[in-house]
Amino acid sequence: MSAVMSTQWQGLEPEGLGHDLLVEWSPWAREDREGGHSWHVKPRIDRGFHGTPPDRVMRVDKILARIRLEHPPYYRVIARYYLDELLPWQMAETLKGTEGWVRTMLLAACGLVEMRYREC
Repeated sequence: MSAVMSTQWQGLEPEGLGHDLLVEWSPWAREDREGGHSWHVKPRIDRGFHGTPPDRVMRVDKILARIRLEHPPYYRVIARYYLDELLPWQMAETLKGTEGWVRTMLLAACGLVEMRYREC
């Protein structure tokens, strides 16, 4: 049964530029969520300051702000996967979908981030 399940989801793992950008963005955003001063505020004087985020991170953050407003379901999947570090099966119930739906939304969200990044 587990062999059937593993082949069922084969190819539905995030990859590509959108995924890479979100992986690069997530530690900065996670740090921001943990109560430190926002890295959007200058000058940041928090003792946990790790430097200014790279330009790519700032661009992705702006893209995600737009996605959060225009496509909230995509942002919810992104936040749970990249910020909360949950696996698709862990998100399925709270997002009221199946694991396959979560994986599909994750792939679509990565594609949307990549598309908007290339447009900028």
